Amino acid sequence: MIAAYKGHLEIVSYLLSQGADPNIRAHCGATAMHFAAENGHTFIVKDLLGSGALVLKNENGMTPLMSAAERTQAEVVEFLVGKSDITLEEKIDALELLGASFANDKENYCLTSAYKYLYKTMQLRYQDPNNIIRKPECEPIAAYQNWKETQTLEELEAIRNNPNALHMEGLAIR
Repeated sequence: MIAAYKGHLEIVSYLLSQGADPNIRAHCGATAMHFAAENGHTFIVKDLLGSGALVLKNENGMTPLMSAAERTQAEVVEFLVGKSDITLEEKIDALELLGASFANDKENYCLTSAYKYLYKTMQLRYQDPNNIIRKPECEPIAAYQNWKETQTLEELEAIRNNPNALHMEGLAIR
């Protein structure tokens, strides 16, 4: 797990070739794939999946995909949402969390990326006009200036150039 966390592909590959179980869990319920995903090690995530790693949830109910999204690891998220076994709802949840995280992450704050992923999410929600995947209605939170999440592409487009609104959108989503 430490090798996956640190990004040491050669060591991970060697351990897997020697029969190491890629699904062993740490005390927090995380697997090597969680650690690789949240640290942006796409090549290790690929190696683990190729060696039979399962997509498991940790004790907080987070999959490696959601862990990567929460940590703004866009390359890992893009790779994992491209997998055929990921549902549309899982794609939406991950891409939306990724966008919200870019709007609020201290080290990787980027409103351009935040908007890009929030927009992509909204497109996915509305891609089938006969089966729109709506966001759940949530009560506004006073700490977030009573912000209500955008519900349509038009509402999202209206806040594109408003840094405070994008920040509040991200907080409301998270």
